[in-house]
Amino acid sequence: MHRQAGFSLVELIVTMAVALILMTALMQSMVSSLDSWTKQDKQFSSQREARAALRLLADDLASIVVIPGGGPLELDPQAVSGLQPTRFLVQPGTANSVSTCRLAFLRSAKRVATGSGSGRGDLQLVLYGVALTQDGGASGLELDARSQKLVRREFTPAETYLRLQGHRVTGQPLVFEDDWVKLETPPESAPASSSGAPPGARNSILAHDVMRFDCKALESLAPNQTPLPTWPQHRLPNWVEVTLRVTNRATGRQLKTALDWRGEGILARELNNGTPDDYEDDREVRTFSMRLRLPTMAL
Repeated sequence: MHRQAGFSLVELIVTMAVALILMTALMQSMVSSLDSWTKQDKQFSSQREARAALRLLADDLASIVVIPGGGPLELDPQAVSGLQPTRFLVQPGTANSVSTCRLAFLRSAKRVATGSGSGRGDLQLVLYGVALTQDGGASGLELDARSQKLVRREFTPAETYLRLQGHRVTGQPLVFEDDWVKLETPPESAPASSSGAPPGARNSILAHDVMRFDCKALESLAPNQTPLPTWPQHRLPNWVEVTLRVTNRATGRQLKTALDWRGEGILARELNNGTPDDYEDDREVRTFSMRLRLPTMAL
């Protein structure tokens, strides 16, 4: 008997079953790969941002400029008698602030060539702190989402000059509490200048989803050295130790209050694994740190 060309019903069913099995295996492989990539990407994106933030801070610290305590300042008839100028300000935030650490210093706007004693360029006052602000993501649809950010506030050379004049002549602070309030103010809600003149300072967000930013001033790297509880503003430390802890956006979406972002809220166990003093076993938080030797460059 002559058989017609083509598949029989049994052959067609078997072929479809094999194809379905292969497609299922392929889909499972794709889902597994995508899940693995997503988990790695959510960690790597925050890690890249944190490393870039520390590099920017290291560049600022490498260009630090120190106001001399003697010499021209003591001989200046307009200068406040016995003034101890602010050289390096590192302190905790106030009770109303989310910042765990506030950092301020003067830097040269132009890097000084190696071995050169002149050409320091303009001076700029630089502030570092933490701000907890609204963050709706790329879509802007997450109205209740908040993110804690590392913020750098940079003053223009002209504004820095006015601050130094007031600091030298009248003894006014180089940094006011209002400056820290403006650092923690989102750019979209900051009041615009009524004169239309360019602002004397601007904020730059360096890192998102920041759990902690801390800076310790050190005299040396001796193993048993205990940092001073309050560093004197008129002294420049020999070394600084900076710690930056960041989480990922998926975890950050679940953190609403300042207490949550300090790792003491509803997700405390997930964030510190029950060991708040040990950073090595934290699954959702990555810790980056650096130690820098500060240059002793006088103004």
